Amino acid sequence: MSKYAKIWLKRTAKGRKSVRASSSSSTSAATLLSEGLVMSGPTGWLPQLLLNSRSSAVRSQAARLMVVLSSDSIETKLAILKLLTTMLGVAVTGAKGECSREFFLLFSKLAHEESAKKSIVKLGL
Repeated sequence: MSKYAKIWLKRTAKGRKSVRASSSSSTSAATLLSEGLVMSGPTGWLPQLLLNSRSSAVRSQAARLMVVLSSDSIETKLAILKLLTTMLGVAVTGAKGECSREFFLLFSKLAHEESAKKSIVKLGL
């Protein structure tokens, strides 16, 4: 194993330990993911990838990642939809509006799935 792989394994092991220590036994992976997405906010890592003006491949991969993550549970899907709604203003205005095609495709795909429609209406999204 290379030295970089060993460093990466050490860092990910530390990250897993800190997540386990900070979360209670009743906290699910979907809850941790949704909290991480919501805490990242409209200026976090996801908006930077989804509205990247330099690479359509990065935008496509970020959208695919969100689709895969949202298939885990309805809570995760709703957390992603909440984050996407906070990003709407940024996606429509300015230079970001020109590179927001993948953002709107992702938003419509998640919002039009049958499993999420009722929850979206309840939340008022």
